[in-house]
Amino acid sequence: MAGIILRNLTKSYGKGEPVLEGINLEVHDQEFMVLVGPSGCGKSTILRVVSGLEDIDDGEILIDDRVVNDVPPRDRDIAMVFQSYALYPHMTVYENIAFGLRVRKHPKEKIDGLVREAADTLSLSSMLEKRPGQLSGGERQRVALGRAIVRKPKVFLFDEPLSNLDAKLRVQMRAEISALHERLRITTLYVTHDQVEAMTMGERITVLRDGLVQQVDKPMGLYSNPANRFVGEFIGSPPMNVLPARWTGTELQVGESRIPSTPETITLLANHVGREVFVGVRPELVEIQSEGEGLPARVELVEPMGGESNIYLTMGGRRLIARVDGLPSLRMGDDVRIRMPAGQAHFFDHETERRII
Repeated sequence: MAGIILRNLTKSYGKGEPVLEGINLEVHDQEFMVLVGPSGCGKSTILRVVSGLEDIDDGEILIDDRVVNDVPPRDRDIAMVFQSYALYPHMTVYENIAFGLRVRKHPKEKIDGLVREAADTLSLSSMLEKRPGQLSGGERQRVALGRAIVRKPKVFLFDEPLSNLDAKLRVQMRAEISALHERLRITTLYVTHDQVEAMTMGERITVLRDGLVQQVDKPMGLYSNPANRFVGEFIGSPPMNVLPARWTGTELQVGESRIPSTPETITLLANHVGREVFVGVRPELVEIQSEGEGLPARVELVEPMGGESNIYLTMGGRRLIARVDGLPSLRMGDDVRIRMPAGQAHFFDHETERRII
C-alpha cells in the first residue's frame, strides 16, 4: 500500500499554456481520491504523469515516499484502467487477465491462482473462456479491472473508466468499483468529468479548473462549503443558482427583487455594504408558492424526474432552478412566488469569486 504526493507539479505541451500549474496534492494510503473538473482542466494529465506516461516540467511525484520522476512506468508499481477497455480481442478473458503476469514471467501456477482469484472477486469465473466480443460493456470493463487487480499494485489509476457505458451500467459499475475498493483498500486516483460519479464514489474529491486545484475536500464538504463560485456551481445536480446581487447593509437586491437578510447575513457581509456580490442558493432550498409573499417569478419548464421535479424559472431576467418533491401542478408560463432563505445561501466576492467567510 502507498500514498501519492504531488509537489509543485508543472506541465506544458510545447510552448503553449501550462496544462498543470503548481499542483500540490496528497492522496493518503488506501484512499479513494477522485479528480473532477471540466474537459481540459488537467485531470487526465495528472494520471499520465503519475503513471510515467508523460514527463513533467517541474516538481516532484512521490509514490510510497519514493520520488519517481525518473522511474519508468513499469517500475512504479501502478495499474491503470483506461476509458477504452483495451482488451485483446483474440484472447479469452483468462488470457487477457493473465497477460501482464505472463509478460513479467510469473510462474504458471501462480498466474492461474491469481487470475482465478481476480475472476472470483469480479464475478467473471463463468466467463474465463469467452472472448471480449461475446461480453457486454460492463463485463468488458470488469475484465479490464481484473487485469489491473491481478497484479496487486500499490496504486490504481482510473481514467474515466465508465464514460463508454450506458446510464444503468454506469450506476452498477460505480457500486462495483466502490465495493472492490472497500475489499482491497488499494490507494486509488480516479478521474471523471461527472460530478455525480465523483460525489458518490470519492472519499475525497479534488476539483480542478484550468490546471489549478480549486478545492480538496470530502463530498459533502464541497457541497456545503464551496471555496469559490466555480466549485459551488460545478458540484451539485442541478447546479447551484448563482445570482448577482447588491448588499445594502440590510437586504440583498437582485435586479428589481429584494431578499430579506438575517443577523448572520448582516455580520457576514459587514465589509461589503454597497458592493456587488454573488449569492448562491441550492435548488432544493428554493421554495415555490402560487401566491402570497415572496419574489415574483415565472415558470419556464417543468422537468419530472420521478420522485422529484426540477422547475426552471425566470426572476427579473435571471434564470434559476428549484428542485421539489413529486410532480407539482405547475405549467410553463405560470406566475409564482419564490422564497430563497438568505440564512442558507452562499456568498461569493464579486471580483475574486471566492467564498465570503
